[in-house]
Amino acid sequence: MAHMASLHETLDFSGPSAFSRRMQEDTFIHCSFDGLQLEGIGLESVVVGSSFKNCSWYWGIFNTAVLVDVTFVDCTFRGTHFGGATFTRCRFERCRFIEDNLNVGCKFNECSWYNCEQVDCVG
Repeated sequence: MAHMASLHETLDFSGPSAFSRRMQEDTFIHCSFDGLQLEGIGLESVVVGSSFKNCSWYWGIFNTAVLVDVTFVDCTFRGTHFGGATFTRCRFERCRFIEDNLNVGCKFNECSWYNCEQVDCVG
């Protein structure tokens, strides 16, 4: 049976496994994510007014994601693909966009950036 996308509002997701593959197409409004450790899992949905802190994505996929008023603090992205993602009023602080174990860096193909800010980021 196929997973039906869900709406999550004002929830806290904390810990390495607080986010699952089944949630990658869900919608998140005013949620916080802290300490996620994800491999091969993406975020291909709508995220509004939310925050990501101390999160790590390895081979993450953010294809066609729509992110509005989202902050990323102390997050690491290894070989993550952001194809067609739209970022509006997002802020990245001390984030790292680095290569994976095959020396492939993060990709930002056909992304749209509107009034975003990056502070002390690498990559």
